[in-house]
Amino acid sequence: MFVEREKRAGVNLSIRRLQDFEGQFAHTFSFNRRVNEEYIIPTNSGDKFVSIEGLYPCAVVPEYNCMMVLTAVYKKPIIYLAAKPEEILFKESFRGFEQTVVKRYIIPGKGKMYYSESEWTSDSSPEGLYPTLIFPRELVGKVVTLINPR
Repeated sequence: MFVEREKRAGVNLSIRRLQDFEGQFAHTFSFNRRVNEEYIIPTNSGDKFVSIEGLYPCAVVPEYNCMMVLTAVYKKPIIYLAAKPEEILFKESFRGFEQTVVKRYIIPGKGKMYYSESEWTSDSSPEGLYPTLIFPRELVGKVVTLINPR
């Protein structure tokens, strides 16, 4: 742990840099999340992704990302039609999109655990509002990388 010390007007200030627990405390970072199908109840009529109650592919992110724009990056294979073997340089490509983190009302399945800054482990998470991102259905069960561009 690194400690910076500074002396101002006779007062010692010690600022400790927090350890980066897999990106949970950093403000400029990337971290991974698995896309799950979660039962979401619409609470905001302006939510362009969730208009009716039901299952949606989403990922819950830390609370401090709420209302931030995150970039989601994931691997997606490219299909080459009638290409010669020497013309195929890459077999996979990275795709991505940007989306604003919005709080949505989720009813978690039994045994689901959502980690936050204050609750690192628990048996299951209660239903309620969680900061989430919505994904294309083809990504359910896959791990995506989320990047905070700030």
